Amino acid sequence: MWFVTPTVRRLREQLLTDMKKGFQAAWREARQGSGWTKPAARAGVLGITNVLETPWSPFTGWGVHGHTLVFFDHRDSDRAREACELLLMRFLDRLPEHGLSGTWSAQDAEECYDAEKAAAYCAKVASELAHGWVKEGRKAGSTSVHPFAVAAKATLCGEDGMPMEIPGLERISRERCRELWREYAAAMPGTRLGVISPSLASKLGIEVADDEEEGGLQQLLEEECIGQLPSPTWNRLIRRALAGTFLSKVEHEVDPDGYGWEEVEAWALEAGAEDKPGDDEFLRRDPMPPAAAPPSADVTEARKKAVRALMIMQAADRVRSSESAGTRERIRYAIEAIAAAVPGVLPPTPSEVVRALVMQDSPRTNYPHI
Repeated sequence: MWFVTPTVRRLREQLLTDMKKGFQAAWREARQGSGWTKPAARAGVLGITNVLETPWSPFTGWGVHGHTLVFFDHRDSDRAREACELLLMRFLDRLPEHGLSGTWSAQDAEECYDAEKAAAYCAKVASELAHGWVKEGRKAGSTSVHPFAVAAKATLCGEDGMPMEIPGLERISRERCRELWREYAAAMPGTRLGVISPSLASKLGIEVADDEEEGGLQQLLEEECIGQLPSPTWNRLIRRALAGTFLSKVEHEVDPDGYGWEEVEAWALEAGAEDKPGDDEFLRRDPMPPAAAPPSADVTEARKKAVRALMIMQAADRVRSSESAGTRERIRYAIEAIAAAVPGVLPPTPSEVVRALVMQDSPRTNYPHI
């Protein structure tokens, strides 16, 4: 078994919806076609499982990466590493087609000899979804937090009634966290975590849906259910930023036998009640948001700059992955391809592409003659 981590390059202005969609498409396409299926069969690949993660950083914005377990029918490290690296190379090659990019240094493939370590890796999604913002193993110097940390900062209060301080979000306002959580919530519906590839499922005798993210299955653990809320009530609690408060009440006011649930349920039904037609704007619990103002000229210009910066990086990635002879021709072809894919934006210049190549490869540049 190998741990493979495909990763997209972060760009602060990039929308999470676009990054997630592009990542999933590139990762799916990397595993399609004879360019992968035939080498994978020769390498003894049994199949894979996938988990998607979308942390956020105040400095670099959204980050999208996957946690993939690749299963082999042998322990030949060289054969397995070659297959994992081929898979990551195909993933990087597909990213520019979806408006994204990535660097080889950001990808990772690690062999596993420890069953306990493998089990912990498989359970990674559960721990991060539940308590991602208090994870002890947070990398030193890392500025990223899990989206549920953003939700906690947006909704939870301490015993003193003040907003709860979340590590990594000390300087981020609650309103900004609400905006980020809404963006995350809009991008994630239908995402399934812990997806098993059809090839692996068939070998294990597991019935599994097609490896397309068409919508998840809700699993209800009846023996652990302490109560239920109507879906409209729950949806209104989310819109009113009260879902975190509700979950906190369940955790602290309801014991394992369900004692205390009736009081919490009554609170939730009241807090999530439908607005009455006679309520005026002051009394409305869920007022309609004001119409969004058209973007200012400064915002529009900033977006164009962000898009153009991404185009330059994509052109540099194309030059690096191209097998054409002659650096000048490779740069020209890369610029033409990027310009055709993003009409209406000033295409990169050759000097900008060269500068991006030098910056990415410094100090070990592969282009000393440029």
